[in-house]
Amino acid sequence: MKKMIIIAIFAIGSMFTVTVNAQTSTSFGVKLNGNLSNVEVSNLQNGSDSFKPGASLGGFAKIEFGEHFALQPELLFSYTERKITTAGEKTRFKYASVEIPVYAMGQFNIGRGKLFAGIGPNIGYGFSIDSKTEKLPD
Repeated sequence: MKKMIIIAIFAIGSMFTVTVNAQTSTSFGVKLNGNLSNVEVSNLQNGSDSFKPGASLGGFAKIEFGEHFALQPELLFSYTERKITTAGEKTRFKYASVEIPVYAMGQFNIGRGKLFAGIGPNIGYGFSIDSKTEKLPD
């Protein structure tokens, strides 16, 4: 099964490689995102959960195929924390992952600026999760 997935990813990537020609322009950039994440736990009695800050850092390439269409693959490293408090215990979760979104972007001129809208798949791999539970004083 893994071989089939790898072959499919390679074939799709090869199709995009073949379509890039001398008429396209490519730009590169750095991306930094902030986020707030939360864990929603069902049947959480006498407890609470809270938003914690996280961040994503990475880069992107924007491959333009004309005035109104572009393909934008990205590679992002993401870090997120979550906190849950229940019945005298506080648990913190730390989660790190790599994400590879690929957006098909529409670009439209609006006044002196541009409007960008994108849609596409996002592949992610979590490589580290750590949890720490602390007893709270009574």
